[in-house]
Amino acid sequence: MLRLSCTNSHVDSEGLRGFVPGKWQPPEVPIVVPPPDLHHRDWVAMKRISKSIAELQAEIDDLKQQMEKAREVREYYKKANKILGIVESHDNVEEIAEQIAEKQHRILRLRTEPFRRWSNGFTCLCFTLIGIPVAMCGVTPTG
Repeated sequence: MLRLSCTNSHVDSEGLRGFVPGKWQPPEVPIVVPPPDLHHRDWVAMKRISKSIAELQAEIDDLKQQMEKAREVREYYKKANKILGIVESHDNVEEIAEQIAEKQHRILRLRTEPFRRWSNGFTCLCFTLIGIPVAMCGVTPTG
């Protein structure tokens, strides 16, 4: 919860100027901070990556089952719509397919994460090992 209090406020807005003496408290403004995504590559520890991949894969399997049920419902409504002449659509197959694709993308990112972390550190080491001698050889004494 964010709480502000103003004391002896000066107001200057769109040509309106004023002074509010004393102390007043504006209404409270709730600030909602969403919890971090536990499967995001920046938040997953190296030893937990395989477990996170397994959890995402289980979620994908559940979504695939939901998608099969949604396809069955879609086929049922197509048959019913032909008979009754209704044009209404009752499915969420596309939404489920998007969720599956997003989770598969996360799995791919998690699988490459150990290599990304090692390469970042190793790159710094290589630049240091090469850069320091090159910088030392490039310095010429004046005299």
